[in-house]
Amino acid sequence: MSASSFARPELHSSDAAERSDIAAALAFAIKRWKSASVCSLSAAVIAIILVLILPQRFDSEFSFSPQTPGLSEGLSRSSLASIAQGLGVGGLAGVMGAGGSGDYFVALLKSRAVSEQVLLHPVPAGLYPDHPELTNLLLIYGVDPEDFEYDLDKAVVKFQDRTTSQVDATSGVVHVTVQAPNGELAQFLGRLTLQVLQDLNSRINRLEAIQQAHFVGGQLALAQQTLMVTEDSLKDFYISNRTFSSSPELTFQEQRLKDHVGLRQSVYQLLSQQYEQAKIDAAKNLPAFGVVDSPNRPAIRAFPKRRKTVMLAAVLGALGTFAFLFLTRLAMGPASSPGDSNEVIDATSQAWAEVLSLYRRVVRRND
Repeated sequence: MSASSFARPELHSSDAAERSDIAAALAFAIKRWKSASVCSLSAAVIAIILVLILPQRFDSEFSFSPQTPGLSEGLSRSSLASIAQGLGVGGLAGVMGAGGSGDYFVALLKSRAVSEQVLLHPVPAGLYPDHPELTNLLLIYGVDPEDFEYDLDKAVVKFQDRTTSQVDATSGVVHVTVQAPNGELAQFLGRLTLQVLQDLNSRINRLEAIQQAHFVGGQLALAQQTLMVTEDSLKDFYISNRTFSSSPELTFQEQRLKDHVGLRQSVYQLLSQQYEQAKIDAAKNLPAFGVVDSPNRPAIRAFPKRRKTVMLAAVLGALGTFAFLFLTRLAMGPASSPGDSNEVIDATSQAWAEVLSLYRRVVRRND
């Protein structure tokens, strides 16, 4: 008889012993269902206390369809970058070139310029009952007037963390969510963020139009000088050659000078039209975006989710206790009497009977 034939019975015996230990551990944990129930109830009570203590947050949502402030042919990307940098919105030109209008507005929302304008904006009296003295949104984030610069930086970070934006890949619509301690304040914060975003974008567009007008104006002056030089060359030709029709060479030279004059006149006329349009754009407020959904006033809190939190805590408490009892019994080693599936079934039946008995006593029923 081979050596492998002797090893198989030992292997089967080991597997059976392991299954017996698992069954005994399961039966041990099931029989102590009361401990799991107590831990589940304790976890639920702790969760109730926490969700009542934790500060509430409400989400106000709005969305808009952006109109990309496109770069003109004459205005370089570095010029737009200097505009954005001057307004405290660094890196905006690169976002516009790489990600399109949606990413442009997402970057604008995350800028310090938008955050500071929103945080320092006056707040109407009575908007936040927990802080009747609230004059701006900085007090919500615990700003200390004695260390204003440091706490302003912290408030900007908190505001940016609680303001999320998402761009729909299909439609390009930007969805924005802002958080606040109550629904009315969340709606006010959403409206204020939308207004600040629109104002800042309009300023960027207007400054871009002004730079465009300056650039086109310079090109127009240069085109006018070039046109005058070309016209003077044609005039000098006519003065020097009063009779040139009999000379093919002079006739060709006249036609070439006339072509140059015509080309310079076309360039000058085109730049004149662009210059007039640029002056009009610089003098008006260019459209920023179209609002799809205005900021709503939320009635349901976004955080904490009390019912879900308590239920999850109760379930995790029960499962954690059951797992602890199971692993503890499994780590104690082989039981004095090996367990089997019947023992697990008996333990489950006994636990269920005890649960029913407890239920009847609670509801005072004898049937």
